[in-house]
Amino acid sequence: VSAVRHSYHDNPFHNFYHAFSVFQVAYMLVMATKAKELLRDTDLLAVLTAALCHDADHPGVSNDFLIHAESPLSLLYNDVSVLENHHCRTAFEILLMDDQGIFKGLTHDERTEVRRAIVSSILATDMRYHASY
Repeated sequence: VSAVRHSYHDNPFHNFYHAFSVFQVAYMLVMATKAKELLRDTDLLAVLTAALCHDADHPGVSNDFLIHAESPLSLLYNDVSVLENHHCRTAFEILLMDDQGIFKGLTHDERTEVRRAIVSSILATDMRYHASY
């Protein structure tokens, strides 16, 4: 959690306090509903990890700003969900530190499934595609 916290900048909104609030709400929703009975441990790991990491290393500007500025990030991600792709990359750089970090006890198939769910969840935060979900 400390490494994730340090990936957040002191932005007015996309900061660690926002990330932790999203994490806390996700946890509350799971615990206050039947989701806790329906989700497997790996699902819960994915949901809570995505919630905490969904804005990791956010520069404080929008996708459109980065695209119009022809920033290195927009070029890297071909103008598609630039920030969300960057948040995923940053999250996994952190999560895979220490020889697979929090995924250490998972099988290869479980790691693949959890990673897929985290990436999908973070990419779904791109406001441009909210109507698609």
